Amino acid sequence: MQLRSPRALHVVLCALALALGPAACASSSAPASNPAGASAPSGAASPTPPAPRVSRVRSADGVELAVTETGDLDGPAIVFVHGLGFSREIWRRQLEGGLSSRFHLVAYDLRGHGRSARPRDDAAYADGARWGDDLAAVIAGTRVEKPIVVGWSLGGVVLGAYLRDHGGDELGGAVFVDAVTKFAPELFAPGNDRFMAGLGSSDDAARAEWTRAFVEACFAKPLDPGELDRLLAAAGVLPASEHVAIQRISLAGTEPALRAFQKPTLVVYGAFDRFITVAMARHTAELVPGARLVQYERAGHAPFVDEAARFDEELARFVLAARTGR
Repeated sequence: MQLRSPRALHVVLCALALALGPAACASSSAPASNPAGASAPSGAASPTPPAPRVSRVRSADGVELAVTETGDLDGPAIVFVHGLGFSREIWRRQLEGGLSSRFHLVAYDLRGHGRSARPRDDAAYADGARWGDDLAAVIAGTRVEKPIVVGWSLGGVVLGAYLRDHGGDELGGAVFVDAVTKFAPELFAPGNDRFMAGLGSSDDAARAEWTRAFVEACFAKPLDPGELDRLLAAAGVLPASEHVAIQRISLAGTEPALRAFQKPTLVVYGAFDRFITVAMARHTAELVPGARLVQYERAGHAPFVDEAARFDEELARFVLAARTGR
């Protein structure tokens, strides 16, 4: 295997360092800035975050999922579901910011991502029901009651599969963040196909380069190099077969489930998203009765990073309103 650039070599080494923890990769990069303060309201200092609890939850098919819990364990619960090619590390601003003083925060690594188990069978990824079962297992394993589930990007697919197969009775509400809820070409940005093809490349070096490019493209503003490397190390470079299998997930039956969902729902979209169009967000908002669509004009595919303070404030208001029924 011939690496095409020093950056590609670094990404591959980051993936190999995953077993040793993100610090093994971060040491070769510039020190990462602390993003925690970004999620605090303007003019307010973020409280010292409580020590997180790390555990593993077993899904219905036996796959073990890595889970982090933090915050006020007696507060309203929020479950964060990350997107393709990332890990629960992407939610660091939320887990370490002001939300942790008021809410019970739960984030987990999707199957095949981060520190969760990586099944070798393609069916473990192509079968959408298993992703919904994973979310159900996390909700049951952490014993959260009526959580608000925040699904970002591929997390929208996970949330749709959960609602289709498990219903919405156990949820307090849902937040779809630049989320995929339908595989239709017209709902994706023109460059999305090129990225997906690159992520599915059988050339390891090329796939590593595309993985880095994909992660960089998720944000409207460049991340600190140390934070970017930490995200890459935490998630690892997914095998080509996993990417290809994920792109075969069937969403059959999810639209009726979304139409039947009667809990408070917020749809968030970043105006500079390079992967999905605003039509996807509108499609989601139109499916769910009473859903509210909010657009972030300065954000890309990840508004909770690009505009973390605003996102956290609006999420907190939404969760409290959903809890009180206002």
